[in-house]
Amino acid sequence: MQNDRQTLQHDGNDPYYGCLVSVIVPVYNVRPYLEECLESVVAQTYQNLEILVIDDGSADGSGEVCDRFIQNDSRIRVVHQENKGLSAARNVGLDLATGPVISFLDSDDAFLPNAIEKALNAMIETHADIALFKSKSVKTEGRLDQEDLAEVNASPRIQKGVYSREEALQNLADRKFNNAVWNKIYASHLWQEIRFPEGNVYEDVDTTYKIFDGSTGTVVLDEPLVLHRERPDSISATHSLVHIQDWNNAYAHYETFFRNHSSNLFSDEQIRRIRRNRITGLFSRYLDFIKSSPKEKEAASDIRAMILELGQGRQLNRRDKTVRMRLFLLRFMPWILPALRSCYRLLRVVKEKAFGR
Repeated sequence: MQNDRQTLQHDGNDPYYGCLVSVIVPVYNVRPYLEECLESVVAQTYQNLEILVIDDGSADGSGEVCDRFIQNDSRIRVVHQENKGLSAARNVGLDLATGPVISFLDSDDAFLPNAIEKALNAMIETHADIALFKSKSVKTEGRLDQEDLAEVNASPRIQKGVYSREEALQNLADRKFNNAVWNKIYASHLWQEIRFPEGNVYEDVDTTYKIFDGSTGTVVLDEPLVLHRERPDSISATHSLVHIQDWNNAYAHYETFFRNHSSNLFSDEQIRRIRRNRITGLFSRYLDFIKSSPKEKEAASDIRAMILELGQGRQLNRRDKTVRMRLFLLRFMPWILPALRSCYRLLRVVKEKAFGR
């Protein structure tokens, strides 16, 4: 971690000092949450914003909410288009953005009032290309009231500091940095040749590592600046064969990138850990799928085969006992897995009540 970089005083010489920040907000059928989201952007303490709202074919009145905000704030530009998916909506925003700094906000989330100001100041002071900040996840269908902050869980602890390109990629491989694009702001030049893969619902996974790879430094802030809403109907909570295949394809590209860089940047153990995490993620999604869609036997068989194929070869070693046991049960006794998962969750609840987390 680099902590000895020269700090730039706010003398106006930095290209990001006082610059226009392009905030891209993709919108699709989120009317109950959209006002709060847009209000959180409009009310930012940093006011030099270009707010690009991409209505991706909403059919619930979200488009009308977007248009209403235009009347009161000239910084907002709304684009209405046919539904093409989150990636396509974000890409339209990237194509329209004119600011030297770019930020993304999902339309059911909300910035804290000083989010952009604090993140931008951190970029200026450290000469970083990316500022990464914490988030707080909130399970609610109502407003993300700041009075409830003490009742929600902060994102995993990330050490404050400035990280080089190599260190950022190492942290991404070790899952200390996450793949989300909405808890970071970026120098716009990082996106010149990069767009989100359209048609893939796990576009963040298939994009973020490319952005870190093109950066010269990432500054990490040790405080939450965005409230992230967890919804039961979100993409990450949807269990279908298509979504699981998309997840696996995105992580296949992710794993290939790290494997191709392994000779000079990543250890064999890090590469194996990425494969283990991929198997574990698919395994969890398989169990969610058979619980939510018990009659779709053929699709469940396809997911099972996908996982077993990943477990073949020399990608794992003898120390990967837990993963190997899961693969053994999946191959020879798949019928027992739902019961084992229920038992495990019950034991975990009992343990937490008895001993705390």
